[in-house]
Amino acid sequence: MEPRRERFARETKATGSEDMNRDAAGLYGSVPACLTKKESRAEARRRGEENPFVFSAPLRLCVRLFILLLLASALTCPAAVYHVAPGGDDSAAGDAEHPFQTISHAAELAGPGDVVLIAPGVYREWVALAHSGTAEKPITFQAEQEGSAIISGADPLTVWTPITGRPELYEADWPYDFIIDHKPDGSPVRDHGAPPPVGCAEQILWEGHPLRQVMKSDDLVPGSFYVDWEYHTLVVWLPGGVDARTAKIEGCVRPYLLSPLEKDNVFSDARYVTLRRLVFRDAANFAQRGGVILQTGWIADHCTVESNNAGGISLNGDHILVDHCLLQYNGFCGLSGSGSWNTIQDCIVRGNNRKGFPPDWEGGGGKFCQTNHLRVVRHASYDNTGPGIWLDIDNLDYSITDSTFHGNHGLHADWEGSGICLEISPGPGVVSRNVIYSNTGAGILLAESEHVAVQANTLVDNVRGVELRAMSDRDNHRLGSIDISRNRFKEWRSAAIATSLGDWTANSAAQRGIHIDGDFFDAGRDKPYFSWGDSTLADLPAIRSALGLEAQGSVQAIRFLYPLENAKTLADPTRPTIARALNGAAEGSVVTIPASCRSPLFNDNTVAVFDEENACVALTAPTAELRQRIQEALSLWPSAAPISLEIRIDRIQPHQDLRGTLIAVN
Repeated sequence: MEPRRERFARETKATGSEDMNRDAAGLYGSVPACLTKKESRAEARRRGEENPFVFSAPLRLCVRLFILLLLASALTCPAAVYHVAPGGDDSAAGDAEHPFQTISHAAELAGPGDVVLIAPGVYREWVALAHSGTAEKPITFQAEQEGSAIISGADPLTVWTPITGRPELYEADWPYDFIIDHKPDGSPVRDHGAPPPVGCAEQILWEGHPLRQVMKSDDLVPGSFYVDWEYHTLVVWLPGGVDARTAKIEGCVRPYLLSPLEKDNVFSDARYVTLRRLVFRDAANFAQRGGVILQTGWIADHCTVESNNAGGISLNGDHILVDHCLLQYNGFCGLSGSGSWNTIQDCIVRGNNRKGFPPDWEGGGGKFCQTNHLRVVRHASYDNTGPGIWLDIDNLDYSITDSTFHGNHGLHADWEGSGICLEISPGPGVVSRNVIYSNTGAGILLAESEHVAVQANTLVDNVRGVELRAMSDRDNHRLGSIDISRNRFKEWRSAAIATSLGDWTANSAAQRGIHIDGDFFDAGRDKPYFSWGDSTLADLPAIRSALGLEAQGSVQAIRFLYPLENAKTLADPTRPTIARALNGAAEGSVVTIPASCRSPLFNDNTVAVFDEENACVALTAPTAELRQRIQEALSLWPSAAPISLEIRIDRIQPHQDLRGTLIAVN
């Protein structure tokens, strides 16, 4: 779209004086005859119509220039810049020397083209926007320094009382009650998408780490919390007997972090907003709701969205751009949404669905429904519990290109951890030039979708490289018009290409319009190239003979530089956990436990370590070397590749309060 000021300059240059006078009349009312008719003063005097304000030609030119200057001034009015800082004052001027205190107050004043510049600090607020920008002049919210301005949904909890007879437990007031619906009898519904506590919206943080919620006080263990909705209280048990009165504990209390203005669960139509270099974290949201809501014309640029109870970003409009954003460790998914002409580019989505929502419903890296012209470019999605990305239900004209998907894993079953999942979408779709490896499910799952080109991808160490699914009861959706070509398959764990649900015969490819040819294979394992219906086809000659596919397919060595991952479904009985490591152990036993993250190191040289199930052990690190090793080896954020710690168990009772001494970091 041509900028307004340039269009005006072009149009005024092309018009004559009569057109300029018409424009002036439209802007300023009727124009005196002396400005529109060329006549001498003598002629006017003879008719008795002499106007004492008749302008000379030079003066008429000056008037025209003055009008043009007025219009140009209106069009080039400089945008306002509002400053926000933690020590500011909302009654101040909002300039650099006198900043506002809250982003919300600046948002009430900002209009098209304005910029809200946010100083480093933590802003504990829900920024709800009522105003729109324009395509040419968006409203911009920008951190002064990337990653330094944090919009948080959590508030500090500082008033704690020890419970009599249970000194390890502490109680605080909790006036919040997150209710998503009501049952027919009027009782509240406090979970969505999964049974409690997974589906609940409460999130309590100790030193930035989410504690586990339990639904009965008798189920409390170290590293957990319990909400008593009847008495509006919160009870915590911190690892290692840490005193809650001196600990850093926060409660997530806001369901959104930044969004259009919301009323009765409906968002206003605030458009054309840019978010730049900001951090959003710790929303108390339900599944299928992002902590950040983007609407038509919004841009999220170099933002981090992390550690929300449920979703990270939700796209709720058209022409949205999510660019160079990091979406990590959210309880449900990284990003999701719908709309037309939306673009996701150069983003990282990792470690999402840490709460364990069912991936066959929606949890994982992200899910998109009913999109048109969605573009996913140079995207990295890994270590999520569920698919790396899932396009489900009536997606049209989409593409996923030049991206990486790896280490995504199932919750209860391997198939839940696909790299890319395309389901009941008519397309056309393009999946091209992606690198997809070490997922517990299929690298690419094509499920009851049509008009998909799967081309020039590299698929390594997936259970199945490409999986074809053709269920018959999918509301008129079918699998068909598929082109699979020029892909590179290496070290598949079941088959390079496999069919699953549905009726499959040797003629199914021709009947469904499935073209498979020109792919490259490097087996590396003693597994069949194809699994087709009831047949396993060990090599290319068998595929050509039985199915008439891969006439131009070839076997060749494929060089792959990325390290493969030992991704495991969370329910896999061979996956290491603290509970399995301690099974049968007693005080004094030396055991090896897995650890995926840790707490800060406390003054008494203790540290709490957590596994992927959020179970924890409080450890004493007796030497400076061990303290340094564990801080270097483990992050405060979860890792998809746990390390092994050799420990001696010092206390395993009472009440399962696990404490030990660190012996070695392996």
